[in-house]
Amino acid sequence: MDHYEPRHLVPLAMLMLALASGLPAFGSGIAVSVLYALSLGGAYGSQQAINAAGYAQYFGRDHLGAIRGASFVFGIAGAAFGPLPFAASIDWTGSYTAVLIGCCALCLTCGTGAFAVKRPFWSTKPMSNCEQPS
Repeated sequence: MDHYEPRHLVPLAMLMLALASGLPAFGSGIAVSVLYALSLGGAYGSQQAINAAGYAQYFGRDHLGAIRGASFVFGIAGAAFGPLPFAASIDWTGSYTAVLIGCCALCLTCGTGAFAVKRPFWSTKPMSNCEQPS
């Protein structure tokens, strides 16, 4: 992770997550199940590595706990509300195909958007926890 910027690895993670979302929508069987498990495991594993290195690299270490805490809240909220689109899909269409295709498209959009994100600019003098801005 030290040799690459995290934003360059995000498209790979999003591509694997898109594959994990799309596979159940279009296939079934043992081969699809194995590919699903590999792509989902690769996506989650790479996202953990990106998060561990990315927060410190992009936001510094001064406020790392607060940033990780805020992202944890959003992660829990996503896990809580995540099943709702799947429930709506099964109610409205009778299958999960529509929501899985939507999730796949969202992953591909996020992966493409990662190419546009630039590294934040730092001021010439870093601010520590104790200093007050002038």
